[in-house]
Amino acid sequence: VKVGGQDCHFEPSGAFTGDVSAPMVAGAGAHYCIVGHSERRQNHHEADRIVNAKLLAVLRNNMTPILCIGETAEE
Repeated sequence: VKVGGQDCHFEPSGAFTGDVSAPMVAGAGAHYCIVGHSERRQNHHEADRIVNAKLLAVLRNNMTPILCIGETAEE
Protein backbone atom coordinates (compact mmCIF):
# COMPACT_ATOMS: atom_id res chain seq x y z
CA VAL A 1 0.00 0.00 0.00
CA LYS A 2 1.32 3.45 -0.93
CA VAL A 3 0.02 6.82 0.25
CA GLY A 4 -1.06 9.66 -2.01
CA GLY A 5 -2.13 13.26 -1.58
CA GLN A 6 -5.45 14.54 -2.89
CA ASP A 7 -4.03 17.90 -4.01
CA CYS A 8 -1.08 20.24 -3.44
CA HIS A 9 -0.06 23.83 -3.94
CA PHE A 10 2.54 24.52 -6.62
CA GLU A 11 4.67 26.88 -4.48
CA PRO A 12 7.08 25.10 -2.09
CA SER A 13 6.28 27.49 0.77
CA GLY A 14 4.48 30.70 1.59
CA ALA A 15 1.25 32.06 3.01
CA PHE A 16 -1.36 29.95 1.19
CA THR A 17 -3.95 29.35 3.90
CA GLY A 18 -5.69 26.01 3.54
CA ASP A 19 -3.27 24.66 0.93
CA VAL A 20 -0.56 22.05 1.43
CA SER A 21 2.67 22.32 -0.53
CA ALA A 22 4.07 19.43 -2.57
CA PRO A 23 7.13 19.17 -0.26
CA MET A 24 4.77 18.77 2.70
CA VAL A 25 2.76 16.07 0.91
CA ALA A 26 5.97 14.21 0.03
CA GLY A 27 7.32 14.73 3.55
CA ALA A 28 4.22 13.01 4.95
CA GLY A 29 5.24 9.91 3.01
CA ALA A 30 3.10 10.26 -0.11
CA HIS A 31 4.22 8.55 -3.31
CA TYR A 32 1.39 10.00 -5.43
CA CYS A 33 -0.51 13.27 -5.65
CA ILE A 34 -3.71 13.96 -7.58
CA VAL A 35 -3.96 17.24 -9.51
CA GLY A 36 -6.55 18.71 -11.87
CA HIS A 37 -9.76 17.70 -10.09
CA SER A 38 -12.78 18.90 -12.07
CA GLU A 39 -14.20 20.37 -8.84
CA ARG A 40 -11.09 22.49 -8.31
CA ARG A 41 -11.06 23.55 -11.95
CA GLN A 42 -14.68 24.64 -11.66
CA ASN A 43 -15.01 25.89 -8.06
CA HIS A 44 -11.53 27.39 -7.65
CA HIS A 45 -11.08 28.42 -11.29
CA GLU A 46 -7.88 26.41 -11.66
CA ALA A 47 -6.76 26.86 -15.26
CA ASP A 48 -4.47 24.48 -17.14
CA ARG A 49 -1.41 26.60 -16.22
CA ILE A 50 -2.13 26.07 -12.50
CA VAL A 51 -2.68 22.34 -12.97
CA ASN A 52 0.58 22.19 -14.93
CA ALA A 53 2.44 24.04 -12.15
CA LYS A 54 1.06 21.56 -9.60
CA LEU A 55 2.04 18.60 -11.77
CA LEU A 56 5.60 19.93 -12.08
CA ALA A 57 5.75 20.49 -8.30
CA VAL A 58 4.71 16.87 -7.75
CA LEU A 59 7.47 15.67 -10.08
CA ARG A 60 10.07 17.95 -8.43
CA ASN A 61 9.24 16.28 -5.14
CA ASN A 62 9.76 12.76 -6.43
CA MET A 63 6.10 11.77 -6.42
CA THR A 64 4.04 10.32 -9.24
CA PRO A 65 1.31 12.71 -10.39
CA ILE A 66 -2.21 11.48 -11.08
CA LEU A 67 -3.65 13.97 -13.57
CA CYS A 68 -7.44 14.28 -13.64
CA ILE A 69 -8.91 15.21 -17.00
CA GLY A 70 -12.57 14.56 -16.20
CA GLU A 71 -15.66 16.67 -16.57
CA THR A 72 -18.27 18.19 -14.28
CA ALA A 73 -21.17 16.14 -12.90
CA GLU A 74 -23.54 17.73 -15.43
CA GLU A 75 -21.31 16.81 -18.35
